[in-house]
Amino acid sequence: MTFATLGEAAEATRAIERDYRRHALAARRLAEDAFDSSKVLGALARKLDLC
Repeated sequence: MTFATLGEAAEATRAIERDYRRHALAARRLAEDAFDSSKVLGALARKLDLC
């Protein structure tokens, strides 16, 4: 969710509250993808020329 004003932030919060389960699952998928150790550590190892 994106917002630029306090009003938009408040509406985004209300949208999350209306459908918490959907937003929680989306956040979980995002976190699993962003912090997947096989992806993160592999990319880090390549950047450091360790593999």
